[in-house]
Amino acid sequence: MSFNKPVKKEIKISTNETLGLKESPAVVNIKKNDNPLLFETTYDMIVFYSKVFELNSDIIYKKMEELIILDMNSWNSKNIINGNEYSSKEEAILKTINDIYKSPSKYNLNNKEITSTNGYELGDLKPEELVYKFSTVLNVNPEIALAIAYCECGYKLNSYNFVNKHNIGGIRGNGGFVRFKNEAYGIYRYVSMLKSGYGVNKDSGTDKIVSMSKKYCGGSQHWINVVTDYYNGLKNNGFESYYNKGKHDRSLNIPYLPKEISID
Repeated sequence: MSFNKPVKKEIKISTNETLGLKESPAVVNIKKNDNPLLFETTYDMIVFYSKVFELNSDIIYKKMEELIILDMNSWNSKNIINGNEYSSKEEAILKTINDIYKSPSKYNLNNKEITSTNGYELGDLKPEELVYKFSTVLNVNPEIALAIAYCECGYKLNSYNFVNKHNIGGIRGNGGFVRFKNEAYGIYRYVSMLKSGYGVNKDSGTDKIVSMSKKYCGGSQHWINVVTDYYNGLKNNGFESYYNKGKHDRSLNIPYLPKEISID
């Protein structure tokens, strides 16, 4: 995937990286060694996450540039930005852009100026890739995240809620199932919910599936069984090989594949 390039600029943030533009495009494919989506530059990372929230990437880039320059040493040594420390620079960028999206006035910005006029631009990424990306950045077990998504939406991810509301996790609000602005944002909110609302982390396993079920689905044994089956399939066959069959062809016979269900 490549991004539109603004006027070239470079701000040094470490000895081997610039908060600027390289000529090569960003790398956004999942590697076979289970690394998350990768980016060539910090700039590409900022553009990607700006697009998740449908924000103007040029304005967000300038604001992130300001925040990083304020305390360059802390950024380089401890991933600290705007006074907050994160486990990685990517988490720092994601969480800070999320905060700008929620509270632009804190950053002397307003909703109108930060909103992109291009709409959603990440439609060529598979939902599974986005689940893996956000899970990895937020230190959530991606197998659990995708197993629950398959249970809630069906293995083809074709439930009404996901197709029409970008709701991959069956998330409810006061008015019923929540509608999210786009697919990537809905998946981000879902993975964030697993971490903050259910305590799912990168080391969580089948015990967590059981313990979270009471809050998630009223303790349904059927839900536990289906999610566990999907989880075992993902874990035993490899996350990427389990779903990555090309062009969303989900007809391949895969071990541990439970009966397809669709929960609307």
